[in-house]
Order: sequence, then C-alpha cells, then structure tokens
Amino acid sequence: MMNKYFDLITQNTDASIISTGNCKHCNNEFALYDVEKQVLDKQGFKYPDICATCRFRMLYSYLNDRHLYHRKDSLSGESVVSIYSPDYN
Repeated sequence: MMNKYFDLITQNTDASIISTGNCKHCNNEFALYDVEKQVLDKQGFKYPDICATCRFRMLYSYLNDRHLYHRKDSLSGESVVSIYSPDYN
C-alpha cells in the first residue's frame, strides 16, 4: 500500500526516494526523500527514525502541554488537564 503512495509522490513531484524505513513508534513504513536529506545534511541533523505523523504528534503534544495545566477539578476532585492553573478557583 505504501509503495503506491511513494510512487504517487515521486511521479507528481521532482522528489526521489533515498531510503525507506519503519517507524519505531507506530511501525508504519516511511520514506526519506532527497529534498529532506539535503535539508537535514545542511542543518546537521541525523536522519529520522520515526515517521512524519509521529513527529508531528510529538511536536503538537509538546506545544499543547506547555499551555495546559494538570490540576484537581474543584467540583469532582479528579485529575484534569485544564487551561487554568492549579491556583484557579
């Protein structure tokens, strides 16, 4: 299935696949394209071992968690994730 996806990208763009691998989190197959390789080499980053979906999922969870607070709900007493700080009443 993923080979059809990879073929579709390479046919409709100038990108070519350098290598493929399996994500260490979700075990889905992903490809490393020549454009990505150039950017990673230029910036000095290592090649990814997780797929783009998992990378974005981790990034969004980090960004989201920075703006949320873990606190006890004042009505139920349960632990909740909230936009309000623990000092909020």
